[in-house]
Amino acid sequence: MRCYRARCILEESIIRRTRDNEEEYDAFFDEKNQLINEFNEMARTMPNRNCAFISSAVKDQATIGVMMTDIEADVKAYVKNFFSFIKLECVDISFEEITVETFKRMIPNGYHDNFKFDEDLLNDYELDDLFSNYRRSYINENITKSIDKKDALAVAKKYLCSDTFEPELKRIFRKNSVGVTKGIPVHYLVQSDNAHRLADTLVSSLYSNNRLGCARYTVLDLYNLSARSSDIRELFRVCSGSTIIMNCCGLKCTNSDNCTADETIPDIIFDLINAYKNEIQFIFTFSNDVPSLPDAVEEKLGAITFVKLADDTVENEDAHKYLRKLCREENTSCDKDLLSLCAKDTPYRASELMGMYDTWYSNVLKTKIYPQYSNFKKLYDREEAKEIKGSAYSELQELIGLDSAKSVIEKAITYSKAQKIFADKGMKESRTAMHMVFTGNPGTAKTTVARLFARILKENGVLSKGDLIECGRSDLVGKYVGWTAVQVKNMFKKAKGSVLFIDEAYSLCDDRSGSYGDEAINTIVQEMENNRDDMVVIFAGYPKEMNDFLDRNPGLRSRIAFHVNFEDYTAEDLLSIVHLMAKNNEHKLADDVDETLLPFLERVCKKPNFGNGRFARNLIEGALFGQALRLTRQNFSTMTMDDIVTLKARDFDLTEDDTLEEEPKHIGFNR
Repeated sequence: MRCYRARCILEESIIRRTRDNEEEYDAFFDEKNQLINEFNEMARTMPNRNCAFISSAVKDQATIGVMMTDIEADVKAYVKNFFSFIKLECVDISFEEITVETFKRMIPNGYHDNFKFDEDLLNDYELDDLFSNYRRSYINENITKSIDKKDALAVAKKYLCSDTFEPELKRIFRKNSVGVTKGIPVHYLVQSDNAHRLADTLVSSLYSNNRLGCARYTVLDLYNLSARSSDIRELFRVCSGSTIIMNCCGLKCTNSDNCTADETIPDIIFDLINAYKNEIQFIFTFSNDVPSLPDAVEEKLGAITFVKLADDTVENEDAHKYLRKLCREENTSCDKDLLSLCAKDTPYRASELMGMYDTWYSNVLKTKIYPQYSNFKKLYDREEAKEIKGSAYSELQELIGLDSAKSVIEKAITYSKAQKIFADKGMKESRTAMHMVFTGNPGTAKTTVARLFARILKENGVLSKGDLIECGRSDLVGKYVGWTAVQVKNMFKKAKGSVLFIDEAYSLCDDRSGSYGDEAINTIVQEMENNRDDMVVIFAGYPKEMNDFLDRNPGLRSRIAFHVNFEDYTAEDLLSIVHLMAKNNEHKLADDVDETLLPFLERVCKKPNFGNGRFARNLIEGALFGQALRLTRQNFSTMTMDDIVTLKARDFDLTEDDTLEEEPKHIGFNR
């Protein structure tokens, strides 16, 4: 369907003929309105239905609204027949194709000039629902303009998509050998950071070479689609003979490397595309975030031929040439600072290089063109030299030992901060997931570190909430069929913006595949991908069992960005922990404690189930009981505050428990 606004010059002024005689004035408009409705009544009986009405008239100029369901009809001849039928002489006509929304807005205008269009005539065109529902947030109408081959090829070069886009443009601009024909030979899959700009150029090129009979094209935003099936069907019917751009940018998949079309696009869309494949030109646009989605769409629509258009990449000197070209186009002077933004042997797309240029030029404006603003720095310039901030990071550094854990966490935080700086410098921000595995024996501070890590992420702007949400098998695995996936999703929803700490994660592994535990693991993998931007998942447990757990699902290990190993504490570490715990309890250790405890701790550390940090806590708690027993046996009148706060060597219970000789049973998750 095509909609037009026609501006017509009449032989004489309508108003001048009638305004001096009121009766003649009314009779004139009554006659014209009757003829207009008769003309459209006649059109209703035709196989290809069209309609026209006078939207407004001033002196000898009239504006006409025209809707033609016949794509091949001659609109100029149709308007001439319209004026001839209503007995008005038209001496000149100019046309412009308009959107359906614009056509809709033209209808009431005629009432102001006494031309009255019977809107009931539109009922037979099945446009009543269209006019009430067409303008949605997920629909955007446009009118394309003609473009020549040179300008179209310039777009391909500008956005670095010459390898695929240039050959297709040459095919479009090549005249076919049999003259004007009907039909749509191919449809398009455009995957690019500049997909919308390429799609616009593609539509213009097709229209300029008579591959499209309609200049109107509609962008259907599948990311923001919230429509009834009837509305979508109505949209496709109205777009017959035109173009629909299926905007898939923003769609996400559970597994971006192995995406299925069914999980992102409603089935009705594919059904309608198959039904209208010979009447509507379809162009899919994709971002580069989900590289497998175009292939998934092509596989779903296997009966349709697609041409794929994608970004090229350039590196080293070719990347420098592109930056110099941007400078020439913007009449700026390229310098070493701009070229230094390109890393050696690193491929870049056009959008990334354009981002580099914009950031560089913003700095040039402040420092060279308007140096009076050189002291005004962006926030990242002030922050990038700072260390990781926040009280939680200081608390982490104060923990005894844990050098490996501290190193990995510092690396993770620094990486996240660096991505934001790089993005401000023009690089595309890489939001790599920060999910982790904590492995270690009981009492090695895994939960303590996880809690501090959540706070660190919050204090450094990586997570929005920064809580630690702890859960185990009982929180994730349901009792009945269908409960498990729901419980997992609810737990992830609860942990949004925080750290989800899955305790003894290997307990999800059942003896047989296809169990509730496997359902929980599969759902966890999906949710990890879906919530990678504002959540961190930490799996914790014993080293060997955690390794087996990661092998349970092929997608699980690939989503783990960091492995943190919590080594057992040394005797010296445990002694330092004892001192720290005593201090936190407002106690101090007598001089004889170290020389007594250290040999004891050295013996205990060699046993397989000594408990690490928990063992040190038990020592302090036992010493407090021992001190209380000792002090109650002496004279209270001579007791000083120093006696009350001092723990002596004889207060500690240094009995070596026989259970320390046993191998760990790995039943509970001790902290």
